[in-house]
Amino acid sequence: MILFVSSCDPGLPDISNQDAESWTPVSPSFHVKTNGSPKGDGSINSPWDLATALTHSSIKPGDTIYIHDGTYTGFYQSRLYGTVDSPIIIRPWHNDTVIIDGAAFLQGVMAVLDFGGQYTHLIGIKITNSASDHFEHVDTNDGVYFIGPGNKLLNCIISGNSGNGIGFWSTAINAEVSGCIIYNNGAIGPNRGHGHGLYVQQGTEGNKIIRNNIIFSSFGKGIQVYGTGVPVHNTIIEDNIFFNAALAAGVHEQNIYIGSVNYTANNHIVRNNVFYASPGFPGTPASIKFGDAFTYNGEASFTGNYSVDSFLHITRRWDRMTARNNTYIARTGEERIVVGHDVYDYVTVKDYDWNIYHRGRIGENNASGFQAITLQAIQEYNGQELNSIYHDDLPKQTAVFLKPAGENRWHAAVFNWADAQSVNAAVPGLKAGDSYALFYVSALNSGAVTTGIYNGSSVTIPLNPSSMPALDIPHGMESYTARFAGTLPFFGAFLIVRVL
Repeated sequence: MILFVSSCDPGLPDISNQDAESWTPVSPSFHVKTNGSPKGDGSINSPWDLATALTHSSIKPGDTIYIHDGTYTGFYQSRLYGTVDSPIIIRPWHNDTVIIDGAAFLQGVMAVLDFGGQYTHLIGIKITNSASDHFEHVDTNDGVYFIGPGNKLLNCIISGNSGNGIGFWSTAINAEVSGCIIYNNGAIGPNRGHGHGLYVQQGTEGNKIIRNNIIFSSFGKGIQVYGTGVPVHNTIIEDNIFFNAALAAGVHEQNIYIGSVNYTANNHIVRNNVFYASPGFPGTPASIKFGDAFTYNGEASFTGNYSVDSFLHITRRWDRMTARNNTYIARTGEERIVVGHDVYDYVTVKDYDWNIYHRGRIGENNASGFQAITLQAIQEYNGQELNSIYHDDLPKQTAVFLKPAGENRWHAAVFNWADAQSVNAAVPGLKAGDSYALFYVSALNSGAVTTGIYNGSSVTIPLNPSSMPALDIPHGMESYTARFAGTLPFFGAFLIVRVL
């Protein structure tokens, strides 16, 4: 087994690991309960309702809002104003489970949560819409309409919404989505699936960080970074686990698309991500597509990524493109692993090297269609990929990617090359004697697959699909279970949580 542990700082709050007996709330803080009232004072004995808390003028920079256990039904706006040094924190009370459920279609409203204001951190909340019917593309609502500069969405679950999971719009400069699980968002339209995991717009000011998330089974793309009225600049997409974008609509689309027909794309960093696409479905199972063929673009980089049955697609007209230290694997020799590698033209400055290729085809799209090119031909023509290696066979050892997701959480991705029934993985940060729970992300609604006490050495991750609970299927899609059949035994994505 090969274990890859993310070394990237997840950028999440430094929350100490305290046991249940020692946990104490921070001060100053305010409280929200399902039976709260606008007439309350926000204390634990006189709590607010959620709508009041998210807009209350008494909330100041550095304050914390605790939301107590329960489902909060309806559509909400957050208009709280923290500062870069003293953000406002919104989080569940201790170990409580908090769900915001739109539970309806609401015309004229963008999302279940309109996340405005500034420098507000929302942590550990599930945002969904139990009324969403994904069978038809009718009136839709996103999960989150993210417009607040400096805001952060951390360790949340965004699923079952009829539009995008998150609309991450251009006004949300220097904002972040990290440690979240985003899946089963969107609807089927008359021509294709609609609704991406994240729809991102980012102009030339500031940047956006999308880090340490698990993003899968959207009806559209995993992440679409697209320019409508603004250039497409300045994103950092790192340490995420992506799989099966658009499979909810019965096809494959790109897990990430960065570009625009009318606006330039520039300064995009995509690194240390994991990509997978289940075989047997039509479409375009790309890990990422960089750019549009009609637009001149600036710089982008694709480094340290691991892509299986999900190819890299680089279009024309980039000033500089970097693709280094990636692993590309196709389980059959006919599958593409890199398309439009721009061996001969179109990218002004190329920096392609130290990549590992397994079995699939490298090549270009041209007037005659896809043309395969050997790695040796690339090396001989323009001196690129001189330290890269091509293997005719597949890996033999199971690969485990473990990514710290902050707040006592880890995301794991397993590629079961050894055809094992389970795999043992050390979890840095878990201590001997800690209680933990392991979840299969395709079946989050069914609860933990296993629980246990950490032995100081490893957690056992089961890979047999028969050991998994019922998988999550969006409302209206019960007759399309093949699209949500899970990915085991070959691939699995998991959430590991320290239980406090």
